[in-house]
Amino acid sequence: GSYNYSYSDGDQYYTWSPDSKHLLVQFFEFERWNTDIGIVNASGKEKPINLTQSGYGSSWAKFAMDGEMVYYSTDKYGLRSHGSWGSQVDVEAIFLTKQAYYKFTLSEEEYKAWKEAEDEAKKEADKKSADDKSKDKNKDKNDEKPVIKPITIDLDGLQDRKVRLTIHSSNLSDYVLNNEATEMYYLSNFDKGFDLWSTKFKTSETKIISKLGMGGSSLSLDKEEKFLFFNNNGGITKFEIANSTPKPVSVKGEMQLNTADERAYMFEHAWRQVRE
Repeated sequence: GSYNYSYSDGDQYYTWSPDSKHLLVQFFEFERWNTDIGIVNASGKEKPINLTQSGYGSSWAKFAMDGEMVYYSTDKYGLRSHGSWGSQVDVEAIFLTKQAYYKFTLSEEEYKAWKEAEDEAKKEADKKSADDKSKDKNKDKNDEKPVIKPITIDLDGLQDRKVRLTIHSSNLSDYVLNNEATEMYYLSNFDKGFDLWSTKFKTSETKIISKLGMGGSSLSLDKEEKFLFFNNNGGITKFEIANSTPKPVSVKGEMQLNTADERAYMFEHAWRQVRE
């Protein structure tokens, strides 16, 4: 409670780490109205580690690279906000390990060579695991649990491993990276509504992949990282990345609304906010 202050409903944010042992949060560490990004042990017994340590607002952090990379929005680079209106934002990243930072900064050719070596090592590990399982035929398959790699935070030189991911400041709606952090997709508004952009970090290519001109929306990738999902004019859109094809997702649902109860709730809610 000492790190947060709710200014409007829904303004508190957190997301789980891939190992389910940490949380990314927005919090106030200093006596100023700028949120920093913190990573905190889910036990609640440790203070959050301030990842951004910025004099500017940072928010909506997410994980990539299996928890070795954290990326978030920041108003550090764009137009300044005067009177709480009009600021532009960018996407920035910080790498929790030196290895993740090294992998991200590899050139396209270097990354391909690294990827081939990693894939070969994974094949060997999978083959060895399969051989071990065949030797132990009495082992119950139900006893096997997926190995979840715990995230590591290398504090040495952490603040030197920050990278600006967007090449232009803008009015951003949402953004998402693939897990390998080779590509980023984001909804940005430069003209009339939000369009879908992509950046390929290894080739330094940034472009509009769909001229949507829509309202703001959250943005999600599927597990196979073949499709993007977002809300376009009140309906869900499924966007196939390979051929830049958007398709509406049909959703049918019913709800029962008790308007008297809803008004009673709104009255009680406003009264409680004023009281507190």
